[in-house]
Amino acid sequence: MSVKLLIRPGTAADAAEASEIAVRAWQRVYDSYAIEMGEYIYGVVCKDWQEDKRGQVLRVFLSPYNGEGKLIAEEDGVIVGFLTYATDHDKKIGTIYNNAVEPSCSGRGIGTRMYEHVLAMFKDAGMLVANVGTGLDEGHAPARRAYEKAGFNVSLKSVAYYMTL
Repeated sequence: MSVKLLIRPGTAADAAEASEIAVRAWQRVYDSYAIEMGEYIYGVVCKDWQEDKRGQVLRVFLSPYNGEGKLIAEEDGVIVGFLTYATDHDKKIGTIYNNAVEPSCSGRGIGTRMYEHVLAMFKDAGMLVANVGTGLDEGHAPARRAYEKAGFNVSLKSVAYYMTL
């Protein structure tokens, strides 16, 4: 029996699982930050990152629609990924925010399917441009590859500086 991937609207009932997938998926990113920032700055800047990430995802999943949306990727009734997004109808820009695939399921095209789905939604809603932000660190390398695979082809480079006081 083949596994069928379903992309569906997210609901409040999905909030807890989506937020835990976020924490598991972002562990790689924060491990990368720890190496790049050093122990002291990482300890200050990223002190409660798990709770911060959970909160970002929970806020969207538990809030009534306010221009933001959420999608769930599900295989045989098991949540394997999520994506949050917003549409700006005045500027005609669709933005992908927090999104992740369960780490044990990565490399199977789940992220690509979620991006294809939300990009089609953006087009149907009259958006003219789609954007997504990501880091330049090694922890974000899989995300950059996935966004490029989905067709994102214009980027602006950025850097964040820190110093100990």
